[in-house]
Amino acid sequence: MPPSEILGLTDHRPWPLPDRPWIQRQSWLDFTFLHWRVDPAVIRRCVPEPLELDLRDGGAWVGVIPFRMAGVTLRGMPDIPYFSTFHELNVRTYVTWEGKPGVYFLSLDADNALAVFAARAWFGLPYRRAQQTSVAQGDHFAYRSRRTDGGPEARFAAEWTVGAPRAPDERERWLCERYALFVVDGGRVRRGDVHHAPWPMRDLNITIEENTMTAPWGFETPGAPDHAMFSPGVDTVLWNLTT
Repeated sequence: MPPSEILGLTDHRPWPLPDRPWIQRQSWLDFTFLHWRVDPAVIRRCVPEPLELDLRDGGAWVGVIPFRMAGVTLRGMPDIPYFSTFHELNVRTYVTWEGKPGVYFLSLDADNALAVFAARAWFGLPYRRAQQTSVAQGDHFAYRSRRTDGGPEARFAAEWTVGAPRAPDERERWLCERYALFVVDGGRVRRGDVHHAPWPMRDLNITIEENTMTAPWGFETPGAPDHAMFSPGVDTVLWNLTT
């Protein structure tokens, strides 16, 4: 979907589009939402003040989300070989700031050194290098990730089968329809706005072989997730960080 069409779909947004030019486009593909409910006190230690935790059903929620990036480039530029396509695996939780709900990233692992360097420098996001593979055969997927940059070990290995399309329920919209990310730099909160069409959703049956993605933060997300779903993906536009 070209940016002009993406920007024409706004009825689902919780607040209006930013009134400044967007700077980057990306496609988030084979996006696999895996969520665990976690004690808010555990997550509070991981999220810097002054961000507020966004809680639901009596807990904080942590997502471990493997997917593929494609079409990553700056506005007005074509796709760039090597830079524009790569694997990624995010660990995220949910926060609010000044009344706006959004995402706070605990880590973002990717198998592209240039993309890791650029995202850390430009957005201040905690990207890490990883060795990652994904294999898709019809509706069956296998994904492997192993952090390789010398920091705390973090691994993920799982296989899943995708089911029928369906409409998301209220909790799924709460988990997924997030149009901002937050970064805290020297006590100052900076917001990065994003925009895309509503997520198309499908059922998911997953078997997790290994998951130590939250271990560097001192807690575990063991066993099957409390909630899992799959999206074939969305095309997105992003804005620069603002205060």
